[in-house]
Amino acid sequence: MLEKNLSAMPIENWGGLSFRCKCGARHEINVKEAALTDDACYMINAVGKKMGRRAHVVYDAAIDAETRRKIAQRLDKTFEYTVSEFCPDGPLTRTYCDGVMAESAEEAVVTVCVGGAAVCEYGKYASAVSDRQWIFLCLIPDGDNFACDFARLYDGGVKGLFPGRAPDVLLCDTKLAYPYAAEVFDVGLAVAARNILTVADADFAARIQGGRGCDVINYVLTNCVRQAVPLFKKQAGKSAVRVLFDCLLRISLAKSLCNVKTAYLTGINAFSDMLEFVTGKSEQSLAAASAYTLASVYKAATEDKLPLAAGKDCLAHREAIIRLTGEDRDVSAGFADADAFEKNRERLAFNADIAFRVTKAAAAADRNPPKWDFSAASDCLKTCCDVYSYGGLLSYLGDAGLLD
Repeated sequence: MLEKNLSAMPIENWGGLSFRCKCGARHEINVKEAALTDDACYMINAVGKKMGRRAHVVYDAAIDAETRRKIAQRLDKTFEYTVSEFCPDGPLTRTYCDGVMAESAEEAVVTVCVGGAAVCEYGKYASAVSDRQWIFLCLIPDGDNFACDFARLYDGGVKGLFPGRAPDVLLCDTKLAYPYAAEVFDVGLAVAARNILTVADADFAARIQGGRGCDVINYVLTNCVRQAVPLFKKQAGKSAVRVLFDCLLRISLAKSLCNVKTAYLTGINAFSDMLEFVTGKSEQSLAAASAYTLASVYKAATEDKLPLAAGKDCLAHREAIIRLTGEDRDVSAGFADADAFEKNRERLAFNADIAFRVTKAAAAADRNPPKWDFSAASDCLKTCCDVYSYGGLLSYLGDAGLLD
């Protein structure tokens, strides 16, 4: 089966992948080369020579001097380059990214980013704006959107999607990465685990709201979470770190296959984005707590047999679209019949229960859970659907007024 082949396929074989899926869509990955090895840094020379001599290298502030020295040994053989420190004060904004871009020499034709999720978002944004090729050397396992063709940045107090380009080359050097990965091991696990909510949300949107989803991608994401779960009770040894990186890179590549960019940016993204803005903590550090909180809401909602009716559901979402976009659209063709929820309730409840148990285990494995006032969660649940127009169960709860 296609989904089983994708789940078993080495990271090195994902670069440039393109195929017609049984969901009817053509799935493509814009990452040209990918590698997950103990010495992936050595590949910089080979891939860099194809790109050009002048580069701008951006290091996450967490990357120490010794690691930079080792990376520079490879860069010096290929590039003439300028260096920038990446250390945003608070949530990552488009204004901050523009400032880092301004530090680059005009003649630079390649961007090299080293670090984790935040510097990767910069790389995607900067590459789209400057039309430069770029290399991402992933050393911090704190993200699951490394390969997507968009950047998620704050602008005007709201995190939105901006034009971005997936890295041309995605490298993970597990030998260099180990000390950083060991430090944020539980964060990476929580980021991987929250994708079980992404799958549950996508299934709800497809079955109840007429949304688009793909069972192949859902299978790959679910299998990655399944691989991550045994790590909840393990120490951050080298083999465990490699499995974690494999899960996060595979999740990133699988989600990048989706042609509809927002299809796999669902309730958990809306909720964690809002919490990030309210609490001032990073989305990654909130991953375990936010996923468990939202999974608890989903479990309660499905167990209580939410009263979904086609007419009421369509009206709520039509009003939401007008509120969010200013456009009045007829959405009736995109929604299931009045019995859709009851027909699918057993499956939706099963998905919600799995998500609840996985995210509860991830939260229990968090060594440094964020200290936040849980009343913030209630306020954010009520607010996030007015700001973010993602599909799934959370959007239904908000549009139907069940969170008021």
